[in-house]
Amino acid sequence: HMDEGIFIALASGAICLPVILVVVYALKLFVEWIFLGKELETKTKHLLLGLGVPILSIPVTFIIPGILDFCEFDFGSGCNEVSDGVFTFFFFLPFLISLTMIVYSNSIEEKSLKKWAKISALLTFIYAAAMEFLMLVALQTI
Repeated sequence: HMDEGIFIALASGAICLPVILVVVYALKLFVEWIFLGKELETKTKHLLLGLGVPILSIPVTFIIPGILDFCEFDFGSGCNEVSDGVFTFFFFLPFLISLTMIVYSNSIEEKSLKKWAKISALLTFIYAAAMEFLMLVALQTI
């Protein structure tokens, strides 16, 4: 089962890399905004809203099932067994937040917010799909 470990490492790397790059870019903008001030303010605000909020919601979607003690199988640990659908919902929650941002940017006619929201929609969808895929892999190894 050595191959599976490599595969899972690659898959999680593929999920983490875009997120890390986005965080680095957001930090760069943030630093520029501190030193350059106002001219970047709305751009940065749209970036942080459109990309930041959905991406930052990813760790939250990890934490919530943990706090509520959700799991798919109870191996005698006494956790709350839930169906696949609950996990699917949590995986796709950041994507739903991105979609909400796109709808919102349409209603306030804000193009740069919409652009970032679309990018985050793509990233969060890839994340959700990858997590679903990893779930399937994990369930087959159990």
